[in-house]
Amino acid sequence: MKVLVIQIKMIGDVLASTVICETIKEQNPNCEIHYLIQKNSFAVVENNPCIDKVIFFEEEKYKGFKGFIQLGKEFKQENYSAIIDAYGKLQSIIPSYLSNIKTRIATKKWYTDLLFTETVIPDTECEGTANAFRLLLVKTFLKKKWI
Repeated sequence: MKVLVIQIKMIGDVLASTVICETIKEQNPNCEIHYLIQKNSFAVVENNPCIDKVIFFEEEKYKGFKGFIQLGKEFKQENYSAIIDAYGKLQSIIPSYLSNIKTRIATKKWYTDLLFTETVIPDTECEGTANAFRLLLVKTFLKKKWI
């Protein structure tokens, strides 16, 4: 099984979203985890044993709708079992949808129900913490009975 985790912006968010990778690896050590980030965030994930491959989101390469289509094709070529989008902006939502990956998990927004197979609403378990919300994304993924 191969999973793509997406957290494109902000170094702190990239670091916080590693909890998704770590939790999946803890539950299934054989799962291959790819992490889509911006190049300037690489230092916070470099040598993380729970991330098998880091993919850099290049703003210029994936600019505009043509760029979104290209990124979606690249996701599809990787043959991911699932995409977990912790970022939830157009730069990741559209390519995730266009990839046609069977399982696509993201934050619930008014438009994400149309584009993702599973959406997550932060609930009282989150208590406003970023990590608790990210763990809800993982919990949704793990409920798919992958393990």
